[in-house]
Amino acid sequence: MTCPSHRLLAGRDAHKSVVAGLILSGVEPVWVGPRCDAKRHIAHPPSAAAYDQAFTHHPDAHGALVTSPTPYLATKGIQKELHQKLKSLT
Repeated sequence: MTCPSHRLLAGRDAHKSVVAGLILSGVEPVWVGPRCDAKRHIAHPPSAAAYDQAFTHHPDAHGALVTSPTPYLATKGIQKELHQKLKSLT
């Protein structure tokens, strides 16, 4: 749970409705870049390692907003890895 002026990690490939929700709520997003698939020319969700690195660089982030699967149904099961990471932070 977060509130206005707090920071939240979010995948840069999130749907525009997610971005609108962050803006309307006053939460400051910390963008985590997607992984690019050059062969298929699509973006995959950020990896768990990318979120881990973002938490390291932004320890003031209150959590992570993970939008997965993508519209292309691309997912790498990062929710479980992130859940373990967040549990270790509390």
